Amino acid sequence: MKLAFVANFPVGDIRSWSGIVFHAHQACVANFATVSVLETPWLDRVIQKIGCYGEKVGIDLLREPFTSKIYNLALRGQISKISPDIIIAIACSPKIAALDVSVPILHMSDATFHAMLGYYPTFSHLQPRTVKMGDRMEQQVLDRCAAALLTSDWAAQSARNHYQVPVSKIHVVPMGASLSALAVNIEPRRWSVQIGLLFIGVEWERKGGSIAYDVMRQLQAMGFDARLDIVGCDPPASVAGTPGVFCHGFLRKDVAYEAARLDELQRTATFLIVPSRQEAFGLVYCEACAYGLPILATRTGGVATIVQAGVNGFLFEVEDPSSAYVAAILSLRDNIDYYHEMSRHALRLFEAYFTWQAWGRTVQNIATQIVERG
Repeated sequence: MKLAFVANFPVGDIRSWSGIVFHAHQACVANFATVSVLETPWLDRVIQKIGCYGEKVGIDLLREPFTSKIYNLALRGQISKISPDIIIAIACSPKIAALDVSVPILHMSDATFHAMLGYYPTFSHLQPRTVKMGDRMEQQVLDRCAAALLTSDWAAQSARNHYQVPVSKIHVVPMGASLSALAVNIEPRRWSVQIGLLFIGVEWERKGGSIAYDVMRQLQAMGFDARLDIVGCDPPASVAGTPGVFCHGFLRKDVAYEAARLDELQRTATFLIVPSRQEAFGLVYCEACAYGLPILATRTGGVATIVQAGVNGFLFEVEDPSSAYVAAILSLRDNIDYYHEMSRHALRLFEAYFTWQAWGRTVQNIATQIVERG
């Protein structure tokens, strides 16, 4: 089967968008006979540059109809030359909203426009025109695509309820963990005397860093040996200077010594704690599953598709206090067998659902059904 691949970032850029486009492309190459990449680099740069000026007057250029029409002109010729059986579009609604081709399209995204409105800070306080155009574009994409590959039940529910997408077109297909080559020979986790909390996130507040810090401080106040390792961001100075807090900055998986440090932290922690305020999906939870690391997270956005309460971790409400997290941790300290079982469940869930190999196989199966249907 011949597949055309189009995305919101270059396929060779492993650092952009947590490596999602890179890994998705690799998974497609492994599962389709031919994969051709549709590229519009010059147009992407021009729109990005002009878009900066539009933002100053409240216009999101990517949501404007004429942007999709320009992309249609840029992509239609490439598609005609390739003559693919099917197209997969990775989180690039502006590129496919007005795409005038007869080839079926698989639309992959971690959220709908409506689900993000007023949820993420960047989707709050948008101009009325941006809201109108964004919602209209999302409807066009969901109407146009042959299948919507959404990464969570949360995103799928929005597609069904707000955009009235038929259930038959919606597929919940979680993304895979973006792992370094070091993530091999992982064994189920054992409880350790020191309670190691691992926080990974580039946005301290949105990812719930202050909650993670409070949990560590409460455990220490109760006399437990607890530490908090922070990866991805610089916390407030008052946090960074606290005994038991270790800041590692942003660790890149394509830099050997940084990847080795991250691998060590993921192997030795007792819990991943990322109590996000907003989270469309959360690859960091998939990565925790790959390491058999029980998770402390919030029931928000698409998190519950990855973190199953009482199975591979605990889910808390966004408004829950840090004491609720402490109580959950101590409940496992008193029932270590349950902790070990959580770790085993995390590994099983990873192998079944949260690898890029599993993602690629699912996409290939869906594509085959659509092409055979004609």
